[in-house]
Amino acid sequence: MGNALLDFAINHKKTITQKYLEVGHTHMECDSVHANIEKKVKNKPIFLPSFYLTATETARSKPMPYLAKWMNYDEFIDYSDSSKYRFKSLRAGTNKVVDLRAIKYTPGGEVLYKTNFDQEWQILPQRMIQVAAPITWNKLNKEPRKISASKFKHLQELKPVIPKDCHAYYDNIPHFT
Repeated sequence: MGNALLDFAINHKKTITQKYLEVGHTHMECDSVHANIEKKVKNKPIFLPSFYLTATETARSKPMPYLAKWMNYDEFIDYSDSSKYRFKSLRAGTNKVVDLRAIKYTPGGEVLYKTNFDQEWQILPQRMIQVAAPITWNKLNKEPRKISASKFKHLQELKPVIPKDCHAYYDNIPHFT
């Protein structure tokens, strides 16, 4: 995952900070986002995946609505080709993953880390592998993923309780026959 985040930071000229939970501290910023979205969808009819996107965007109004992006099957990237990795592994010296508190990936290709939130960022003590830039990654899926024939059949059986204007979605789900 670190190689994928570093590649994104370089290509999109963004700094990414990846934070880890501290032992005994189980709250992260994303927890409140998740709770807001759960509240929004609780006891609400959800007939289409797009309903979740709308619920996510409207789960918070202040200071601003959440941003959500619909992802299509062809937008997912396969980062499993290790020959394109800039690092064989992201190890912070003698520290173990459980010792890390944060990792920062910069547009300049630096990877920095902290083992304590109060300390200054330290450069990852590893050399980057030189790879041809920009890296071209393969798409994860060449076509939409198919569901099983039995799952498709079960979804068709639900149509009597789903509004008719949603039926076309269920009729067109890619499936095995």
